[in-house]
Amino acid sequence: MSIKQKIEKQLIECYSLENNENSIYHPIRFIQASKSLIGINPLETNEILINWNANYINQFKVKPNLEPEISNVEYFASMINLEILLNEKKFDKSKDEILRLLQVSTGEPILEILIIHSIKDLVQLPTILSIYRSVKFCNGIDVKNAILLALELLKSNEISIKDLSKTQLIDIFTSIIEIKNTEFIRNEEIINKLNLIDFSIFHELNLIKIKSEFTKKLIEKGRGVLLDIINENEKILTKKENILILDSIRIILRYRNSNENDNLLNYASSFIESKND
Repeated sequence: MSIKQKIEKQLIECYSLENNENSIYHPIRFIQASKSLIGINPLETNEILINWNANYINQFKVKPNLEPEISNVEYFASMINLEILLNEKKFDKSKDEILRLLQVSTGEPILEILIIHSIKDLVQLPTILSIYRSVKFCNGIDVKNAILLALELLKSNEISIKDLSKTQLIDIFTSIIEIKNTEFIRNEEIINKLNLIDFSIFHELNLIKIKSEFTKKLIEKGRGVLLDIINENEKILTKKENILILDSIRIILRYRNSNENDNLLNYASSFIESKND
C-alpha cells in the first residue's frame, strides 16, 4: 500500500467516527493536518505521523450506518434551496436536499456551500475545510459520508468564537489564509464572505513582534523544519493540539510572500519553541 493510499484510508475512516470528546474538533481535523505535514516531503514517508494517525483514530468508535437512502423522485433539488435551508438552520431538510443533489452532483459544489455557511461563525471552519480537502485528496471516495459529517458538525455546534482558545483562533486564521489561496468553483462568493469577517477577534494573535531565533530558522529554512521537529522530538505529538499549531505554521510559511503575517508566525512558533527546548 502506497503512502497516499494509507492516508486516504485514514481520512475516509474519519468520516464514520463518533466525535466523543467535548471539543469543536472532529478527528478528521487532526488527520488532515497530519496529512498536510506529511506532504511537506512526499518523497519520504514520515512513519511517526502515519503511526500517530492510526493510534489516534483507534481511540474513537465507528458510528452505526443508519442513514436512509433517498429514492429517486420527481423533485427538483437545487443548490439555491439548500442555501435557503441552511440559512434557516433547517438541517434535517438540508440533509434530504443534499442526498437528492448527490444523485446528480460530484459533491464538491455542496461542500463549497457548507464552507460558505461555516464562514458565518467561523468555529467549524477549520474542520469543514479539512473535510473539503480530504474529499479532494481522496478523489471523491465516500463523498456522501464526508458531506453528511460536515452537515452534522454545523448542526451540532453550540460554541461561540468568543469561547475559543488562542490555539483554536490561530487555526481559524490560518484556515482563512488557506481558503484565500485556494481556487473554488464558487470562489467569488467565498471571497466576498471572507471580506465580511470581523478580524478584530484575532487581535491578540499579533502581539509578539520580535522574531525569535526559531522563527528566523523557519523563515530561512522553510517548512521542512517542522518535520525535523517531529522526527527529533516525537513527544511533541503527545498533545494533539500541537499538530494544529505545526500545520498553522506550515500554512503561514507556504503562503508567505511578505512579512504581513510574521507576528502571527511568531505567536504560533512560540507555542512550539517552548516545547522543543
